[in-house]
Amino acid sequence: MAFTNRQIHLAARPKGLPKESDFALVTTEVPALQDGQFLVRINYVSVDPYMRGLMNEGRSYVNHFNVGDVVLGGAAGTVIDSRHPEYAAGETVLGFWGWQEYAVSDGGGVHRFDASLAPLSTSLGVLGMPQILDAVAVGQFTPGPVFTTATFIGYLLGGMGGAAAATAGIFLPSFVLVFALNPLIPRMRASKWLGALLDGVNAASLALMAAVSLKLGFSSLLDAVTIVLFLAALAALLKFKINSFWLILAGGLIGFLVKAVF
Repeated sequence: MAFTNRQIHLAARPKGLPKESDFALVTTEVPALQDGQFLVRINYVSVDPYMRGLMNEGRSYVNHFNVGDVVLGGAAGTVIDSRHPEYAAGETVLGFWGWQEYAVSDGGGVHRFDASLAPLSTSLGVLGMPQILDAVAVGQFTPGPVFTTATFIGYLLGGMGGAAAATAGIFLPSFVLVFALNPLIPRMRASKWLGALLDGVNAASLALMAAVSLKLGFSSLLDAVTIVLFLAALAALLKFKINSFWLILAGGLIGFLVKAVF
């Protein structure tokens, strides 16, 4: 069955606030699926602040949008046809397909989303990258950033009950695990093989934290202002050992003033 795809293309680079003439509605035919591909009907697309910066000319940590191409961004949809062994019709998925009704994918960069646990729209909303960054930012102003971030996200998802469940869910397993393993850790550390296992777990955990920090960091570097703030805060932290609270407060105030003036 042939599908007609409607796409939003970048028609011109915006000057100031984007306007309707900067975009164009383009109709194309969805290509036939090849082996190893599947077709997604897109239900939701993201419209995030970083996308405005990518509509300008210039270079960044990701490629800027090209005039005449689909406006790219996060999208969530449902697989409606598949010739891919790992994806079946009816699955809900996320990808970087942009502003269009249909997308053909080979599975690269695609993530599944269990819509039985939360509405699909939340994958680009309260469970999306900008909202997680906001939750992390809120957590930095408190003595327990992880605690506050988890509570913040839980509240967005389920109100007070969700906040309580998220808080308990992030700490209770750790307490139980520490209580159970604490008597065993000295014995494990004394063992040559188990000690090496613990070292490997520590190294992998640090690598995971570093990778997540890098991904969140790149997602927050939206334009020249955020990049300059990042470099200035990094230099101040390394050279003067300034308390991170003051750096975060200064960054928030500068961001507010830049938004208010420009």
